[in-house]
Amino acid sequence: MAAELQIKRKPIFSQSTKYYFHSAIAILLMFTFRFIPPFNPMITETGMNALGIFLGVLYGWSFVGMIWPSLLGMIACGFTGIMTLQESFAMGFGSDLAVITIFVFMFAAFMEESGLNSYIANWFISRKIVVGKPYAFLAAMMLSGFVLSCFTQIFAAIVIVWSIFYNVAKEMGLQRREGFVNCTMFGILYSASLGAIVFPFSSFAIIALGLMKKATGLTVNFLTFSLFNLLACSIIMLLYWLACKYLFRPDTQKLLSTEDRFAYMRGVKMNKKQKSAAVGLGIFLTMLFLPGIFPNSSFIINQLKSLGVVGSVLLVMIAFMILRKDGSEGTEGILNFGDIARKGINWQVLVLLASTFPISSALESEQSGVLKAAEAFISSSISDLNPFLAMAFLAILVACLTQFTHNAVLLIIFIPMLCPIVISHGINPIVLVVTLLYASKSALITPAASTQAAMIFANTEWVEIKELFKLAVVGATIMAVVAVAIIPLANISSVA
Repeated sequence: MAAELQIKRKPIFSQSTKYYFHSAIAILLMFTFRFIPPFNPMITETGMNALGIFLGVLYGWSFVGMIWPSLLGMIACGFTGIMTLQESFAMGFGSDLAVITIFVFMFAAFMEESGLNSYIANWFISRKIVVGKPYAFLAAMMLSGFVLSCFTQIFAAIVIVWSIFYNVAKEMGLQRREGFVNCTMFGILYSASLGAIVFPFSSFAIIALGLMKKATGLTVNFLTFSLFNLLACSIIMLLYWLACKYLFRPDTQKLLSTEDRFAYMRGVKMNKKQKSAAVGLGIFLTMLFLPGIFPNSSFIINQLKSLGVVGSVLLVMIAFMILRKDGSEGTEGILNFGDIARKGINWQVLVLLASTFPISSALESEQSGVLKAAEAFISSSISDLNPFLAMAFLAILVACLTQFTHNAVLLIIFIPMLCPIVISHGINPIVLVVTLLYASKSALITPAASTQAAMIFANTEWVEIKELFKLAVVGATIMAVVAVAIIPLANISSVA
C-alpha cells in the first residue's frame, strides 16, 4: 500500500504577519501610551509619554530587532517636550560611551584581522599538557575563548574557538551532540561571556561603567577593577570545569589517546603583523593600567589618565596607520581605517546604546516623575534590608529577569535607576555595577536572555538542546551565586 501523503499545514500567520504585528505594537506603545492616565501620582503625562517610548523600544528589541526601534525611540524623544530631536540624537551618538564603543570595536577588528586571535587559540590547544588529558583540553578551550574575548570581541572569540574545536572534534573522532562536545561548546561560550567583563574596555564593562559615570560622575580604578574580575572569573570557570568533571561526567574515552596530533602548532611563530598587533595591544593595556599603579602627581600619568580608553586606543591605531604595510611600497598603512570600520563596528550594539541616553534622560527628568516613582518603589522594597541583603536581592532579581529579557537591556535599565538608590543606602555604586555585571552574565538559560545564548541554542548541529539546557542552568546558577558571594569583596576604589 502506498505510503500516506503527509500534508504539511501552513501556519495560520506567516513570519511577515507576525513581524508587522509586533512592529505595530512597538509603534503604538511609543506614540499612544501617553493617552493612558498616570497610574502613580508621581508620574506626569510627560512621564507616561517617556514610559511609553521606553516600553515600545523594549518591546521592539525583544520581538523585532535592535536598530529601527532604537532610532524611532530617539525620534519620539524629540517630541516629548523634554528635548528637541537634534538634542536627542546628539545626546545618543555624541555620548562618551558611543565614541568608546566605536573605536574599541575597530581595534578588536584589527586584532582579528592580524590573525593574533587564531594564533592565541591554537597556542592553547597545542600545549603538551592537554595530550591524553580530556579535562586539560577542556580547560585549554575555555581559556582560549576567555583570553580572546578579553582582548577582542566576544562573538568573534566564540566563533573562532568554536571553529577550531570543530576541526579538533573531527580529528579526535568526537561525534556531534555527544556529552563532551556539549560541555566544551558551552564552556567556550561561557568563558568568552566572562571575558567580556574583565577589562574596562571590554564590551559589557564599557556599558556598565559608562552608565555609572553618567549617573554618579564616578569612574573606577582600571587596574583594581581588572584584577578583581580576573579573580572572580577564574573562580566561575573553575566551578563550571568541576561541574563538567564531577557532575555531568561525559564520556572522554576518545580523548585519552597519547598521540600528539597538534605538535606541529607548537613550532608556528607569529608573523610580523601578529607581532605588531601583540605589541599594540600591550601598549594599549599599559596606557590604561599605569594610572592605577603610579601616583597622579606624575605629569605622564596625568596625561595617560586624561587620554582614557578612547585616547589610548586611538593613539595605538594612529601609530599603525602611520607605519607602512610590508609589500605595499609605502602606499598602505598596517591598519586600514576604512576596512576595520566596516568589519568591526557592530551597529546593532552602537545604535542600541545611543538610544538609551535620550530615553533614560526622558525617564529621569523632573518633568516625567518616572524615576522618582521607580526609586520610591525599590527603596521601599529594600529599606528594611541591610546593604548585603539589599544587593543580594537586586542581584537575584536581575539574574531571574535576564533569562527572559536581553541582559544588556537590563543593565541599561537598572544601573542609572539604582545608582542613586544604593548611594542613599550608603552602598558604593561600584559594588552595584560589579554585582549586576555578574548577575546579568547568567543570561544563558533561554535564547532571549542574551545574544550568545541565542547563538548556542541555534547551533543544534553541534549541541543537544536538552543537555545544553542542563549545562545552562548550572552555569547560570554558578554565575548568580558568585554574584551574591562577591558583594562584600566588590568595594573597588572609585575616582570622582
